[in-house]
Amino acid sequence: MKAANRQRGVVLVIVLWVITLLTIMAGSFAYSLRIETTLAAHARDQARARAVAEAGVAYAMLQVMNPPPEEEEHWPVDGRVVRWQFGDAALDIRVRDTSGRIDLNRGERELLKGLFTVVGGLDEQQADQLLDAIEDFRDSDDLTRLNGAEDPEYKAAGRDYGPKNALFESVDELQQVLGVTPGFYQRVAGFLTVYSNQPGINPEMAAPEVLYAVPDVDPLLIDQYLQLREENASLDLPAPPPPGLGPYLSQARGLAYDVGITVNFESGTAAFVEATVTQGRRPEQPYHLLTWREGKSVMQPESGDPQIRTDDPQ
Repeated sequence: MKAANRQRGVVLVIVLWVITLLTIMAGSFAYSLRIETTLAAHARDQARARAVAEAGVAYAMLQVMNPPPEEEEHWPVDGRVVRWQFGDAALDIRVRDTSGRIDLNRGERELLKGLFTVVGGLDEQQADQLLDAIEDFRDSDDLTRLNGAEDPEYKAAGRDYGPKNALFESVDELQQVLGVTPGFYQRVAGFLTVYSNQPGINPEMAAPEVLYAVPDVDPLLIDQYLQLREENASLDLPAPPPPGLGPYLSQARGLAYDVGITVNFESGTAAFVEATVTQGRRPEQPYHLLTWREGKSVMQPESGDPQIRTDDPQ
């Protein structure tokens, strides 16, 4: 009898352990399933957000490059926000003509220097040193400018690479130049481009920071110009005559556009994309995608309330 009781006790303990183990396994499976479901839902939402953002880029560029004849107002290409409703997604779209940015390859040296001091926070000596390093980075020779940097300087700084010895293909490459810090890059990147191919800037499209960076410019004239430009834009009138920018004035436009899109769904999912596009290379291709970036924006936000569009293509 005692032996039988002991056996029953052992069986009971084993059963309890088996039940405990099965409970743990079931809980672990349910937890894993919940995680996988969450990840799948997140991946689905991100894929949907990207698709909606692509639709926003296509819609904006069609409006810019081939606006419908019945449109009374033209899509702004100076960085102002247009809000567009696409199904259950609200898109804040900014389009900026790159002619309002300073070209990292073609821009006048003094214009870049003004940006680096006024916006970048460098003094004149630091700006000259960095400009020499930039020119050494993009030229094809191995000759070091007075304050520049070629292979020996990069090696001495512990870099495992040297200058590119070719033109910048993107503004991101500025971060590879010796002397460029992350903070400096974040301050100036939104005002630079590699797509305008102009030595100067188009004041109609330029951000205020770019205009104030023009050498020997009268800040009062810039203030007046910006005020008139804003007033004319609100009335859908042409921009006022440009201020005296001398050799830094360019009136070219439309070579390329930076498009920044923030997507917000009613569910709370949000996404940001930034693209650079240019005119299509074939009749059936309305625009050509040059760059695509997802995540944090380097485009500078514009002040003021966004224009509102309620077009819903569904």
